[in-house]
Amino acid sequence: MRAVLAALLALGLVLSPVAVAAQDAGAPVPEGDVDVPPGDNVIVVLPEGGRAPFAGQLFDPATALRWGNRIVRYRMRIALLTEELSICRTESEASAAEQLRIAEESYMREIEGLRTDLRDQATRYEEELARHRNPPFYETWGFAFGMGVLATGVVVGIIGGLLAGID
Repeated sequence: MRAVLAALLALGLVLSPVAVAAQDAGAPVPEGDVDVPPGDNVIVVLPEGGRAPFAGQLFDPATALRWGNRIVRYRMRIALLTEELSICRTESEASAAEQLRIAEESYMREIEGLRTDLRDQATRYEEELARHRNPPFYETWGFAFGMGVLATGVVVGIIGGLLAGID
């Protein structure tokens, strides 16, 4: 008796993971229309005042079960699609925010570069203006005038000396 009980217990322990794996509650929702139970829908239209106490439609049990399964499946698909849409929207917003941050950083680097260029140009302008206001002595008009007078005197002297030697 103990051997039979031990064998049944061992068999139960061996088969329990298979039974648990078969009861997966997180199975994906089927994409197409899979009718459970399969078969044709039988819908009877009831006219008002007929044998039924209400006007409307009467389903046979298999049709009612199929339609109930469809409603459950469609609700699950709607929940799944809503969750996917929420995830996509969140990812899209995060991506847009990241792209905006990258663009802003790029523009800030460009603006800083333009400011640096403008500062460099202003510095060069100030240096050029200072050099123009206080030029070195060899760039003044007096130095140029004196060099012109000196050069003219030298040329006149050389020509005069040459002409004096011709006589």
